[in-house]
Amino acid sequence: MKKTLFLFTLLLFFTQGIFAQWSSILDDPQRVNGISVQGRDTITAIALHSVIRSADAGQTWDTIAIDSTFSGLMYDIVFPTTSVGYICGGYDVFGQPDNQILKSTDGGLSWHKLPEPLINSVFLTQMSFLNADTGLFLGYNGEIFITTDGAATFTAMDLPDTQSWGTTMYIGAYPSIFAATVNMQADGQNGTFFDVAIYRSTDFGGHWTRVHQDTMTTNHYYLSPIINKFYFLNPKTGYAVGGDNTFLKMTDSGKTWIPLNVQPYVGQIQTVFFVDSLTGYINTFDKIQKTTDGGATWEIQDLSQQVVNVSDIVFVNRDTGYCFGISDNFSGNKGFVFKTENGGDAQNGIGSIVPILNIKIFPNPAKNIINLQYNNLDIQSLTLTDLSGRTVKTFSAESKRLNVSGLAAGLYFLQVKAKEGTVVEKVEIR
Repeated sequence: MKKTLFLFTLLLFFTQGIFAQWSSILDDPQRVNGISVQGRDTITAIALHSVIRSADAGQTWDTIAIDSTFSGLMYDIVFPTTSVGYICGGYDVFGQPDNQILKSTDGGLSWHKLPEPLINSVFLTQMSFLNADTGLFLGYNGEIFITTDGAATFTAMDLPDTQSWGTTMYIGAYPSIFAATVNMQADGQNGTFFDVAIYRSTDFGGHWTRVHQDTMTTNHYYLSPIINKFYFLNPKTGYAVGGDNTFLKMTDSGKTWIPLNVQPYVGQIQTVFFVDSLTGYINTFDKIQKTTDGGATWEIQDLSQQVVNVSDIVFVNRDTGYCFGISDNFSGNKGFVFKTENGGDAQNGIGSIVPILNIKIFPNPAKNIINLQYNNLDIQSLTLTDLSGRTVKTFSAESKRLNVSGLAAGLYFLQVKAKEGTVVEKVEIR
């Protein structure tokens, strides 16, 4: 049956005199893959092939020399202490999977390559450290490895389900470990069956208990409920985010994970950060969403039309935070780092925020035409993107009949940007 969507969305808006409080502090020709903030003012960022460091909160940046024998791509950076840091990556000069790790012991001023660990043909993508010596590494194929001697040696961890592969992990208060896994199986013409789980271990991976499970059959990986990231505010309170608008919260050291509803619909949530039990942030493609009530409601914070994907968010206190993303130059993946000093809020001279947008989008699902119905809105742009965030079609701002004939069947996101605010809504084309 055809559905009509009524969007009554509470949004930030930016009119004359109102300004966003995220500003660009780094514009790099390479894709930025990670940032780590040491203290308040020292920031280390990794691009695909280089390390960039600022000691003055992003006002100036220096390119840091790295070990010349490191030939891989850089995909994650972690500083478990202000002086000890790690960078992991992979792929050698011939494009073959390879594991490589850089380590710094002087706060990121210099980096040396560690001897290749005994993880043959594993491309390392993520890290989580408890202290300078003890941490977890995630391989591209879902393998999880643990080190207790500063990445000198590694031990492969046995996942609780041998048919699953890891998607992210977190090492909490010793000896607690959390691992998110997925088991994917073809389901005929229906697509792929995704069995997603979170496991908890209290003995460093010796035994596992499944504390969350979600299943879905879909043709779209980005809309499956795969867990992308954990964030723990303290040993008792933590969060997990992922696809299909997945936002989970726990307050009992990880024994019970409660799903919360994020509106407006995001789709793929890649990162989460909370500064206290009430104030937190998630990404939503080219924007950030902020909650001030523990995740019950969310407000959109706009960054820039140049950015198509926010990949990570880090705050050093309640007001000062950083995030990074890539530009709309999709082939070049140009990188940006943004900073806020007021929690990312938008405000004007009297601090006013927030009217209501009332937009009707129909039919949904649609075949050839999507109709828009609204009154007294100043529409500025209409953009249709696929699930990866790539723009597939733009429409005239005045158009109320959007021709989508010729597009491949599937799920898309329609962004309606008005002077009064912005709505992003999932639409299906058949």
